[in-house]
Amino acid sequence: MSRRDPMKRLLFIFPALFLLRTVAGQVSLALDRADQGRQFATAPAQNWDQRGPWSQLRREADRLNDMAAHTRSLMRRYGATPYHRDELSRVRGDISRINNKVSAKVGDRDQIYRSIQNARAALHRLEIQLNFRSRDYYRW
Repeated sequence: MSRRDPMKRLLFIFPALFLLRTVAGQVSLALDRADQGRQFATAPAQNWDQRGPWSQLRREADRLNDMAAHTRSLMRRYGATPYHRDELSRVRGDISRINNKVSAKVGDRDQIYRSIQNARAALHRLEIQLNFRSRDYYRW
């Protein structure tokens, strides 16, 4: 009889722990989702002044970041040569410098805009060189 009691306890404890862990996981997931909603609402990119030349440059830089991420994911899907990976690395370095200038609101805005256009053209050249399907090109 004494051997069955520990087994009964284990049979009760394990499902109870599993249920507790599941409920705690769901609660933490719900809290994370609620935090993400607040986080996106107060993200620095959303707090830029709605008008003005720097906010327009910020939007252009954000779109450029999206295009770079899109191109990178397609390079993984289609496979890329070391040359193409190096070219993407160079363009991402340019994009990083552009982001720093736009975030600090430093520099000639026309020159920064031209840099954005050049980086965008370089990314599109990569898309063409890698023979992406036309439906996979980044849509502006």
